[in-house]
Amino acid sequence: MIDRVYTSFFGIGFIKKAPGTFGSLPGLALGYFLSPFPLLASVGILVLLTALAYFAVKSVEERLSSHDPSEVVIDEVIGQAIAVLWIGPGVFSLVLVFCFFRFFDILKPGPIGWIDKKVDGPMGTLGDDLLAGIFAGASTLGVEFFMERFF
Repeated sequence: MIDRVYTSFFGIGFIKKAPGTFGSLPGLALGYFLSPFPLLASVGILVLLTALAYFAVKSVEERLSSHDPSEVVIDEVIGQAIAVLWIGPGVFSLVLVFCFFRFFDILKPGPIGWIDKKVDGPMGTLGDDLLAGIFAGASTLGVEFFMERFF
C-alpha cells in the first residue's frame, strides 16, 4: 500500500483530470528546494528517489497488471525536479520549465516517445519522464541564455 502512496505522490495521481500535470507541480517545489544545494547532492537525492520509485512502480504495475497507470505520477515529480535543477532563479524560469516539461511529457518527441513505447516496466514508466526533464531543463536553459544575450 505504501507503494501506491509514493507512486501517486500522496494521492495526487488519483485526481481525475490531468493527474500528470498536477503531479508535475510538486516536482517544481522539489527541484526548487534542491537547487541551492551542491549539484552532486541534488542529483544524489534524485537518484535515490528514482531508485525508490523504480521498486514502487514495479510493485504497483504488477499488482494492477498495467504499464504506466495514470495514478502513477512520481515519474512526473522526479522528471520536473530534474528540469528545475538546470534553470536560474525566478518565476519566469519556473513557468517556462513547467511548460517545457509538460510539452515534452505530453507530446513525447524523439527518444522520449521511443522510451515510452519500447521500454517495458518501471524503466519505461520512469525513463520517458526523466528524459523529458532533461529536455525541458536544457530548453529552458537555452531560452534563458538567448534572453540574457539579446534582451
